[in-house]
Amino acid sequence: MDYTRSEPFDSSRLVGTRSGRARWYSACYAEQYKQCCPKRDELCRTRQIMTENTKPEPSESSLLTEYQATQDSAQHHDNLVWSVTSIMWGATLVLMGFIFSSLKEVTLRPLIMIVSTLGIALTIAVWVFALQLNSVKRQKYARCKEIEHTLHLRQHSTLRWTGGSQRIIYGVLMGIIIMIWIAILWTVWTNKPPATGDGSQHGEPPRLKRSVLFTPSSDC
Repeated sequence: MDYTRSEPFDSSRLVGTRSGRARWYSACYAEQYKQCCPKRDELCRTRQIMTENTKPEPSESSLLTEYQATQDSAQHHDNLVWSVTSIMWGATLVLMGFIFSSLKEVTLRPLIMIVSTLGIALTIAVWVFALQLNSVKRQKYARCKEIEHTLHLRQHSTLRWTGGSQRIIYGVLMGIIIMIWIAILWTVWTNKPPATGDGSQHGEPPRLKRSVLFTPSSDC
């Protein structure tokens, strides 16, 4: 590149100053860069347009393969949600039945409190897990609809249903389970048996008090 300037350079102002010469060279380079920058940007845009135009379109067979894989993945995530949910609901009902039959057992109160706390944590975890998997499932089915639009298919595009109703019912059921666990935990925490001292608080039958017989003294 030619870094000469159009006007004559007054070297008397920069004699003996290294920073002055550096500023002058920088100014010359900036002027040359301003002149070539528009040409470079235009060349980059031309290359980008050529790359986009020459990008190969996916074939019909590759779209069908992607469609099948996406649909299988969506069904897998949906089955995974209901498998985990069914296991959690079954285990919850069994534990609640055990707890309801053992509420009067004083020795089991710490265990009941631990199980109730664990039940609340597991229910919230499964709920979050289900929401995330449902989000992945919806994205998969959205991609299936895009491929159907490209290939003029109608398997998922023509389906009509009430959106969000299943998620609402699922959330209501999960909320009811969490409320039941909280009620059990609160009942066990607040209803503490009174200390009678006769052994009845440990599940033992009350002890019979022995009567004391007073006999008259022989001195009377």
